[in-house]
Amino acid sequence: MICLATKNKSEEENFFVGIESPLELRRQLLEASKKMVDVLKRYEMFREKREMKRLMIEKLKKNMADIAKMNAKLKSLLPKTSIRLGKPMQGQERPSPRVSVEEEKSPATEMERLELELTDIEGKLHKLGR
Repeated sequence: MICLATKNKSEEENFFVGIESPLELRRQLLEASKKMVDVLKRYEMFREKREMKRLMIEKLKKNMADIAKMNAKLKSLLPKTSIRLGKPMQGQERPSPRVSVEEEKSPATEMERLELELTDIEGKLHKLGR
């Protein structure tokens, strides 16, 4: 039988590579390992929280189903009446809550509020500068 795979002399020789700063390389490898362990730990915490969320959602669904059953049972135990709560008549509109003048002047966005504060501070600085 003929062996087709033959090793070259160069494949049999071992080569060594010098590392300029082995301590620095070791430190970097250890720091990378530390970061990897931190990432894995955070991932495990994430998986645990996701599982807790799933269990809580299942518990919530079960509780909602129980509440629906109890509500149906309560309705069946209450006496039957023909009285219904109706809509208020058209002439009897409920008064809408009034908005005070201060609330109307309040800025709609956070950016507008900050701009008003900035102009107020600039005005105070201008008065101090006189």
